[in-house]
Amino acid sequence: HTFQCLVLVLFNKKEQLTFGDIVKSTGLSREECHRQVLSMAVAKHRLLKYDGEAKRLEDATVLSINEGFVHDRVKVIVSLIKEKEKVVETTATEAPVERRHIVDAAIVRIMKSRKKLDHNSLLDEVFRQCVLFTPQPSQIKTQIENLIDREFLKRDAEKRNVYVYLP
Repeated sequence: HTFQCLVLVLFNKKEQLTFGDIVKSTGLSREECHRQVLSMAVAKHRLLKYDGEAKRLEDATVLSINEGFVHDRVKVIVSLIKEKEKVVETTATEAPVERRHIVDAAIVRIMKSRKKLDHNSLLDEVFRQCVLFTPQPSQIKTQIENLIDREFLKRDAEKRNVYVYLP
C-alpha cells in the first residue's frame, strides 16, 4: 500500500500525469508500477481514471484522480491485482472458505431475525451458533465488514457499533 500512496501523492502537484511520468517519478520497476496503478484504476475502488484500453497502460496513458469517488469509510483498502499466478495479498490468519461461509450464514441468520443489533451482542450470538469451531473475533469483524460491503448489513447512522439488516 506504500507504493499506492506514493503514486497518489504525485497527484498533489499535478491534476494529470502520464504513466511514464509516474514510473519515472516513483522509481518503481515498470511491472510493479503498472500493477500498483492498475489496481487503483480498474479495481472495485476506482481512485484513478484513465482513457485507454482496458487493463493496459502505455507510457502516454494519461491518468487523473477520480473526483467522483466516495466511500462510507475513511480508510479504504485497495486490493492489488494478481501477479503472474501468485496472489499478492494473502493474510497469514485467513480463514478457510468454508468457515467464512459458516460465519457469514450465522451473521445473516442472526441479523435477519433481530433486524438491529450492537456489535458485542452480535459477536455473542455468532459464538453461540458456531458449534463446529470457535471463530476469532477478528474473523467475525472481517466478515461483518464484508457483509456491509456486499450490502447485507449497514451501520446505524447514530450509533456506529450498531448494525442494521438490509432486506
